[in-house]
Amino acid sequence: MNLFEATDPEHFAYEPLVIKRVSKETEEASERLYDHVEQLDKKSSLPGWLGAVQTISLLAAGILTVGIFNGTGEVTLAEGFANAPGIYIGCVIAWLLWAVLFILTKTKAKKTTGSAEFAEVVKTGDDIEERVREELGIPDDAKEIDALMDALIEKNGKMVRNKLFSHMNLPCTMFVQDGALHIAIHGSLIRIPLYELGTGTKAKNATFPDWNKKEAYNSKTYKPFKVRQNNFGVYFSHYYNVPIQDASGDYVLQIPLYDMGPFMELTGVKVEGQE
Repeated sequence: MNLFEATDPEHFAYEPLVIKRVSKETEEASERLYDHVEQLDKKSSLPGWLGAVQTISLLAAGILTVGIFNGTGEVTLAEGFANAPGIYIGCVIAWLLWAVLFILTKTKAKKTTGSAEFAEVVKTGDDIEERVREELGIPDDAKEIDALMDALIEKNGKMVRNKLFSHMNLPCTMFVQDGALHIAIHGSLIRIPLYELGTGTKAKNATFPDWNKKEAYNSKTYKPFKVRQNNFGVYFSHYYNVPIQDASGDYVLQIPLYDMGPFMELTGVKVEGQE
């Protein structure tokens, strides 16, 4: 079972390993901040129907562009336009529509992030993060490492797999203390003795919707790990399954390839094929 699997919308598989939680006051402050951030996100985004139009226009532009260039092996662009002007005009219109909506999205986002309301949200977030670190006893040298959880959604009272992507990549704060790995996540502190961590095995292509690092996925730092992104903003990365054998049960901690190095350095965990 994935360590971060949601057994229901409010409970996770790691619950038996939790040794500490943030105070009720801090938890409620975090929930209020989350609601505020959602409101800001709505202000900075296009209405749902326009977002759908943007996606459809990009798809149409891509399909028409591929069709046009596939046909250039038989006729020139000028001849192709003369034979089927509607395809060429439709391609241009689709690209222009996508570009206009893309610029509109960026403009709305820039206006929101430059507002006093956004600055206040950032300050509140920093204050809450400091409170969480203090209440959970997180040291200054703790590492920020992503871990994967299965992407599940609630449907008819049951948790089912999301069809758009396979995982969510969670930004976790990790440190080792007194011979145990500690993971701070969701306002809780998980403790896993290092001897319970097994050898990592490689798996292919987790897909997830967000990128948590300050540097871009295709930057010099992360380029060696071959993280990819498709036209819908979904990321692809290989990952490692690290087994955990605890008295409360068997779990799997899934670490993306791009963060496996720091995780191994922190915990001493080895991977298959490593001597």
